[in-house]
Amino acid sequence: MGIAGIAGGNGIDTGCEIVDIQLAGSLITNLQAWAQGIVWAADPFGSYHCQVISISMSTPNYSETLRAAIRFAHSVGVSIVCPNGNSTTPPLLYPAGFSDAWVTAVGAYDTSGVNIYTSGVGSSVDILAPGERCPTTTVPGFADTNQIYQQQILDLFSATSCATPHVAGSIALLRTYLGNSLNPEDYEWILKCSADDTNGDGNPQTWDEDYGHGQLRIGNALTIASNWSINTYATPTTSVVDSAFVEVQFTSGPYTTLTPAIRYTVVGTLIYRGDFSSTPYVWGTTEKPYPSGYHGFSMESPNYGEPFHEVITSSITHGSCCAKTYIYKMWNDQLSEYSEWYPAQPSQIPVAIVAMGPTTTKMALTSYNQKEPVIASIPNPFNATVEVSFTVLESGTLLVDVFNLRGQKVCQLFDDDVAAGPMTLRWHGMHDNGRPAASGTYILRVKSGKKTAVHKITLAK
Repeated sequence: MGIAGIAGGNGIDTGCEIVDIQLAGSLITNLQAWAQGIVWAADPFGSYHCQVISISMSTPNYSETLRAAIRFAHSVGVSIVCPNGNSTTPPLLYPAGFSDAWVTAVGAYDTSGVNIYTSGVGSSVDILAPGERCPTTTVPGFADTNQIYQQQILDLFSATSCATPHVAGSIALLRTYLGNSLNPEDYEWILKCSADDTNGDGNPQTWDEDYGHGQLRIGNALTIASNWSINTYATPTTSVVDSAFVEVQFTSGPYTTLTPAIRYTVVGTLIYRGDFSSTPYVWGTTEKPYPSGYHGFSMESPNYGEPFHEVITSSITHGSCCAKTYIYKMWNDQLSEYSEWYPAQPSQIPVAIVAMGPTTTKMALTSYNQKEPVIASIPNPFNATVEVSFTVLESGTLLVDVFNLRGQKVCQLFDDDVAAGPMTLRWHGMHDNGRPAASGTYILRVKSGKKTAVHKITLAK
């Protein structure tokens, strides 16, 4: 697989570094080896700590091990980009066929702009990229004895495996430009919403099996990311609208065998705090609404406990939209009834979305509220002490807390009245009671008046 480009530095930040992890010989078809390679690349405490992983693989063989590796990478904030397959009528291929929030599946279009490897039964393509006669360099002897390969000069390559690096490089460029505080699906959706969908239905917000959300336009993505506000909204006000009898199996907890259940569809209405001047682009987020709250699961894979929030596209307006998720009431053999809500009762399930678009009043790029402070942490990951810097936007009470990924508060760094201006705090990786915190990823939350921001920090001992 070739490299489409690289996100350069700005003189201070080095930008994007390419890491090459190869599978040789018989390992090329070994899905366990692919899974191990993904874990090695994504591990925040490992040697690589990659934040974008470009995979040149499409297989019809479902692998629980491969899926778990993809899930792990997503859980630590890594963007996974993979080809959708090289047939116009493919079966469901993996990893492209895994849950959409976990991977960005890439199709290819030719030099005339027509899709060449995207459509058909089971297609899961998210976005198209150039995929015909793309210049690439190769390893001597990699494909055959052709002199081009042996001399290590440019070759012309066609397929979704050469379209995929265009998208991976674009996500790396977005991460360099915007920082790494967003979720993997946020970077993916910025590309989708900025795509050129003139050959489809003309609306990148919607999907079609021939063109996904459209053709990659990274220049447009950088422009809208600079000029549009990106805000996350959550609501605890949800209600059940539908139900169905199903059988589910979870990978952990009390229901690790196939169990009858009632699946309930929970819907909530979210009101935008920003004044969008036109209907914004909206997508569901897998970020947990901190500091508390349960997530519903997807219909397709509740077993992983992956947070799921699906936007009801027809509900999107200038000021609000609706999102839905799924919860389950499990069968109890001893009681002979459906008795336990999983993961929680309907009233305890919030839904959350990200809205992106132009506003009548410019708002800063945010994660949870308009005009939030932008947080920087050095070093990150850290071993003993992390220094956190931000600007307090208005005088008043400032609260700074650290939470673990379960939403439990680990410690409070600050609680006092302050004047507007720059602020620097340090966390020494301790609980409030003085007990050392375990290695892992934590959420730093800064609240100043009605403004709130969150930032991920990683403790690596």
